[in-house]
Amino acid sequence: MRALKLRYPSVRRFAAERLMACEDPAIIPDLIETTRDENVDVQLLAVQALGKFAARPEVGKRLVELLAQGDICVRQQAVETLGAYQVKEAVDPLIRLLGNPFLKQRAMEALQRMGDRKGYLAVKRSKIRERIFGKKKAKGVPPPTLRKGKTGLGMKGKRSQG
Repeated sequence: MRALKLRYPSVRRFAAERLMACEDPAIIPDLIETTRDENVDVQLLAVQALGKFAARPEVGKRLVELLAQGDICVRQQAVETLGAYQVKEAVDPLIRLLGNPFLKQRAMEALQRMGDRKGYLAVKRSKIRERIFGKKKAKGVPPPTLRKGKTGLGMKGKRSQG
């Protein structure tokens, strides 16, 4: 489909959105190529459109590749799609995602939906480990801490009148 290769992201996004309703397997190569688009929204729609073809080997392979790269939203959608369509080749990559605090919950849900023994045991181990050692915290900017007696920014130690 030509519209997926046009210059404007809004046109590519519209084309990918329209392809979500298409059931023709001939669109698979175009959708796989669209998952490499520079626009995250276009990638996300392409992954959603590929969902109904997830049982096909080339689609499953590309969705597994997306688990390791790109924007977190696209990765989350790939996890959900692999779980919803029970792509058995994705069990090992999904198990590896149990160590990622941003994708862990979705990976657990996907593995549970698949019903694979290996995935079930990995989820169980992860829950036991979490119960014993606590949740793994996401890296990033720590939340601001207020010292005792301070009420917030700009208040300079004064209590608000209220």
